[in-house]
Amino acid sequence: VTERRRAQTALELAHIQLAAQRSRAESERQLANLLQQVIMPVEPARVPRSAGLEIAARYRPASPGAGVGGDWYGVFPLPDSRLLLNVGDIAGHGFAAATAMAQLFHALHGLALTGADSGQLLRWMNTVTCSLPTFTIASSCLALYDPADRRLNIANAGHPSPVLVRGQEARTVPRPAGTMLGVDANSS
Repeated sequence: VTERRRAQTALELAHIQLAAQRSRAESERQLANLLQQVIMPVEPARVPRSAGLEIAARYRPASPGAGVGGDWYGVFPLPDSRLLLNVGDIAGHGFAAATAMAQLFHALHGLALTGADSGQLLRWMNTVTCSLPTFTIASSCLALYDPADRRLNIANAGHPSPVLVRGQEARTVPRPAGTMLGVDANSS
């Protein structure tokens, strides 16, 4: 009887622990989803008319079952009339990826206010990524567009290249070399 009772108690305890673990996982999923919704634009990017640009973006997860990840994109008008176009992805899914994504997204916007070029911004983003409390790697592509001279300054850290559409022609922008963020604190 005693052995049987111990087994029943152990089984009941396992059920309670499993229910608690499922509850924590669901709470983390909901929180990660909320973080991603806060970052991801829900309306079309508002670009000043003077920029002469039309920007279109659509977020599509890898698969319906992939879960919430660390993807981000955005258009950020800068005080000097340039536009920062940015896209990135934290490796992994769930709360940790969404948290790292939020940290990098907001760090990028703060750093962009310095007036630095896209290459320097990615170097700083690499430093931020390497300083996160848990190991994180990410890809990112940044483009600074200056409407005054119609120049696009692109830097890439392991992310797929953007597509530039002019008239009826679409082409992939040649990808500058760049190591993923978080791989090497000394990479440039």
